[in-house]
Amino acid sequence: MQIIVNCSIIINNKYLGGIFLENDELLLETNSINGNTKNIMIRNNCFVFQNKKPLFDGNSIKKILVFVNTVRKKYKNVNIPIILYNVPGRTQVNLLPETVEKLIQHKNIVGIKDATGDLSTTIELKRRCGDRIEIYSGNDDIIVPMLAGGAIVVISVLANTNPRETHDMVYNFLEGRVEEALRLQVKYKRYVDALFAEPNPIPVKKALNLMGFNTGGYRLPLAEPDEKTVALLKDTMKEIGIL
Repeated sequence: MQIIVNCSIIINNKYLGGIFLENDELLLETNSINGNTKNIMIRNNCFVFQNKKPLFDGNSIKKILVFVNTVRKKYKNVNIPIILYNVPGRTQVNLLPETVEKLIQHKNIVGIKDATGDLSTTIELKRRCGDRIEIYSGNDDIIVPMLAGGAIVVISVLANTNPRETHDMVYNFLEGRVEEALRLQVKYKRYVDALFAEPNPIPVKKALNLMGFNTGGYRLPLAEPDEKTVALLKDTMKEIGIL
């Protein structure tokens, strides 16, 4: 069995390749990384290959630290802002606040998408790291609470279908209109839950198709949502006035 740490490189919504750490040896699979690049998003996953069939599995915090330190040493002259993605629901690993506190010693790590759904973790992250890292909410159902806990904005699924409302929710909070921000949060709660009735992006692609946008089909292992999910989407979309 091989265990490989993987980091996808996405620039301007275009996948450029990946960085792999196999047996502590760094392998780079990408077109190029240069000083003109504006941003990188990092998703820490672990691919387990057994009998040549790739399966997702959680990666250890130790391996994540080894991976980041290896990248830092090998590409020490690269000056690209990095946003950590902490999505334990997908990776089966939670980047704990104490781990992030160690990771941000790397000068290029400037932000983290916190999709833990745990406000206590968000606040502890803020306590440990302060202004040394920007916190991005990764949960559309608790945008306002996370803003109160130290997040500055949201990396959103809801914004695919409701960009104005998502913007207004954040902007109203930051401008001190907390009650209006909370009103929007409550208004879209059922719809947000529907967007995550199945793994993202299955429901949101269906919602966009229902709105008349041609987002194409699904690539395996993703597939069309269940009838129950479609019915829930239609019901909640009518409730908020987008269908």
